[in-house]
Amino acid sequence: MGTLRNTLSKSQMVLIVSGCRDDERAWLIVSLSITLMFLVVVVTVVVVVVKVVVVVVVVIVEVVVVVVVVVVVVVVVVVVVVVVVVVVEVEVVVEIAVVVVVVVVVEVVIVIVVVVVVVVIVVVVVVVVVVVVVMSVVMIVVVIVIAVMMVVVVAAPIAVVALINTF
Repeated sequence: MGTLRNTLSKSQMVLIVSGCRDDERAWLIVSLSITLMFLVVVVTVVVVVVKVVVVVVVVIVEVVVVVVVVVVVVVVVVVVVVVVVVVVEVEVVVEIAVVVVVVVVVEVVIVIVVVVVVVVIVVVVVVVVVVVVVMSVVMIVVVIVIAVMMVVVVAAPIAVVALINTF
């Protein structure tokens, strides 16, 4: 009985005992705090997953839009060429061909601009998602460290008092 008591000063023992008077309440506070921290982490992970899903959907929609624009351009060009060749005389064909080429070039430029915008949006969204994932990992590590520290802060005095009481 004397060895453990002699290694602790009276002020240390008073501090330990006063900190552990209501050990059930202390454990309840620790467990609730840990639970709340893990809930924050879970909510953050869910938000990240939702963001990733939204990004994927947005990218798919943008790619579909670009493909539809390209298909429409090709169909318009083919229809114009067929109509010009079948209906109009050869002299007019040259004039219309110039107009068609200008229209096609403008549409191709529009498609290229759309593709560039899509790529920029995807890059920005990927950067945002990576930042959020890194922040989530950091938060998980912080929560684990805080949980361990809280358990040690509450459990250590209780364990010391239990040891003192057993001798």
